[in-house]
Amino acid sequence: MTTDSESYNKIVGPVEGLKSISTTFMVIVLIFGGIIISFLSSIAIRERKYEISVLRAMGMKKHMVAPGLWSEMLLITCLCLVLGIGVGTLAA
Repeated sequence: MTTDSESYNKIVGPVEGLKSISTTFMVIVLIFGGIIISFLSSIAIRERKYEISVLRAMGMKKHMVAPGLWSEMLLITCLCLVLGIGVGTLAA
């Protein structure tokens, strides 16, 4: 089977154009997804006022409470990401 470069470029050209469009779309979806997850995390922190007040009453400083809650959410997000990628890989 032989092909010349002109025929190859004719076939591959549209696929290359689609690659840049899909990459742009993926970046936009990831940015908006990250923004939405940040907002949802902020709402979840507001709902945990009782827990935060207990930590503050036990003597934890404000600058220690927020990073602790954010790191907890980041850890859960990373674990879910790894689990999702693993299940997706097995399913594929």
